[in-house]
Amino acid sequence: MKKRTKSLLRVAGELICLLLVFSMMVGMIPMTASETVEQTDKPEEVTVAKLTKDAPRGTIITKEYVELVTLKNVNVPKNVISNPEEIYSKYATRDLYAGEYVSGDQLSSSPVRAVNPDLLVKPIIECGDDYVVVTDYVVPNTGEDLSVFLQEIIDNNIGRTIYFPDGEYVIARPLRTPAKGRNSVSIQLSDGATIKAAEGSKWKEEDALIRLGGDGGTNDIQSIGSYYTLIGGTLDGNGVTNGVSIDSGRETVVRNICIKNAKVGISIKEGINNLSSDCDFEDITIIGQGKVGSIGVEVIGFDNTFSNIRIYNMNTGISVSSAGNLFKSIYVFNDAGMFSGNTTTTGVRCSSDAINWYSQSHFVNCTVGFDFRKGGIVWDCSAKWTTNSITKQYMFNYSGNYLTASGCRAEFCGGSGVDAKFIIGSGAQRVIEGCTFDTAVDKTDYTNFLASAIIPLS
Repeated sequence: MKKRTKSLLRVAGELICLLLVFSMMVGMIPMTASETVEQTDKPEEVTVAKLTKDAPRGTIITKEYVELVTLKNVNVPKNVISNPEEIYSKYATRDLYAGEYVSGDQLSSSPVRAVNPDLLVKPIIECGDDYVVVTDYVVPNTGEDLSVFLQEIIDNNIGRTIYFPDGEYVIARPLRTPAKGRNSVSIQLSDGATIKAAEGSKWKEEDALIRLGGDGGTNDIQSIGSYYTLIGGTLDGNGVTNGVSIDSGRETVVRNICIKNAKVGISIKEGINNLSSDCDFEDITIIGQGKVGSIGVEVIGFDNTFSNIRIYNMNTGISVSSAGNLFKSIYVFNDAGMFSGNTTTTGVRCSSDAINWYSQSHFVNCTVGFDFRKGGIVWDCSAKWTTNSITKQYMFNYSGNYLTASGCRAEFCGGSGVDAKFIIGSGAQRVIEGCTFDTAVDKTDYTNFLASAIIPLS
């Protein structure tokens, strides 16, 4: 009996082993053609939904917002919707932009508020006071977009001062102030207040965090001037937009502010007085990210005054295409190695055919201190280089027909392969007086560093 039991157990074990081997062999047998197609035959191209225009949060998506496009299957992002009927009449749960492919997590069947109502302290109405405190209406420091609420505060309080207490105010679209003089507002930030572009937000090229005179602007000599002011605090472009633009009007005042991480720090457009903007800028710091194409101050409008402006790590410190501007105490500084060796950086670049005035200004580690198409009147200015990795070091690049430079100084950083000159270019009528170099170059007589002869003042 015991022998029979052992024999049965042995047979059963052998059967189990045979079954295991057979199952392994079956797993190695290729699938039939029909089975293979079922597993691997995916379409090479698929049709997906793509937005044709911007759809801010809360927008109802209709046919005019969507187009169908065909993509290679490998290029299709995850969760993208291919059936447009799944999109129509849905609400955008965040700001969507033209060119995006629509996915299910970006839409909701239930209505979505354009902004989070929890960020609103109380309804925004016209304030009875001349001084409107923003935090009476909105909650800062949340990281969420406040632009709709902040614009509503501005629109409902024309002719008043809009005050931002300490805190961070994130926005995903520009804040526009009225252009008409009787409606103009003043914006004032405390020292601890920051207006910051929302992470990942998309802005138009001409946009800025604050567009002074950006609502209902006019450009004609008959209109009464608009007196906008922007004072204090920090504006953070977050690498996606500009700091401040003056879109129209006259007599704008911007002072005591810090602008950082902006593509263009300040842009002054044409004013209403026959293109004259007549703006005043003072005590402003602009801090860049060392990006090619960045500009500290862009001057398009005429007849402005700039005083005590500090600009760090911008490709061009001041870009001027107008005339009648006065620049005093402009400081443009680039960290050594901030820009690649083949990037030309400039303290002041002027493409105007008319004259501007420059005094008591200083440039550090710019390839060219002053780059003039026409010319200019310059006195008591200097340029300095702290590294010979900048192989071209020019105080003036001048191709116009009138330049006066008085009391200017260049401190070159010489070395092998360094081309150091006080003036280069083909311009004529150079009136130079009392300009000097340091002894870091081989020759101390500055006339040896000129591309052509000079005309002394006396």
